[in-house]
Amino acid sequence: MSPLWHRLPPPPSHPPAVLIDQAQRTSIRTLTLEIIGLASLGTSLIISVLAGVGSDVLQLWLALAAVAFRIASWRFRTYTVTNGELVLDEGILQKRHRVVPFSRIQQVELRQQLIARVLGLTVVQVETAGDASSTAVVLRFLEVDKAQALRDHLLSQQRRARGGADLARA
Repeated sequence: MSPLWHRLPPPPSHPPAVLIDQAQRTSIRTLTLEIIGLASLGTSLIISVLAGVGSDVLQLWLALAAVAFRIASWRFRTYTVTNGELVLDEGILQKRHRVVPFSRIQQVELRQQLIARVLGLTVVQVETAGDASSTAVVLRFLEVDKAQALRDHLLSQQRRARGGADLARA
C-alpha cells in the first residue's frame, strides 16, 4: 500500500476560474481573523481589569457583540461576477446592493496584512470611476489564487468593455 501523499491528486497547475453568475462569499477563513481579533481584544480587556485600569464586563460584552455582528455579516455578504458587472450584496439589518459595471473599474488591488498572509488570504479592492462617496468595492478576504484570478478577470473584462465603448464612439 502506498503512502497517503501518493494517493492524493496533484494540486491544480492553473489558477481557478472565476465563476460567472454564481453568488459567492469571501473565504470562511475570514472568520478565523475575526476570532483572532476577538481573542486579542478579550486578552487586552482582561489584562486591563487585572491591572485595575478600569475595564468592566459591559465593555467585554460590547466587544463580543461587535465581533459576533461581524461574523454574522460575513454570512450575509456575497459577490457575483456576471458577464458585464460585479455585484455586491450585503447587510443584515440594512440591505445594500451595489452593481459595478466593468467599464467603470479603474484598478484592482490585492492587499495582504501579515496575519492574512499567514492564512493564505488577501483583500481585493476594486476602485471605480464615479461618485466620490463610494468608489471602492472591498472583498475581505479571498484565498490568494482565487483573488488573483478575480483580479485578472476583472481587468481583462474592463479592457474589453472599454475597448467596445471606444469602438462605438469612433
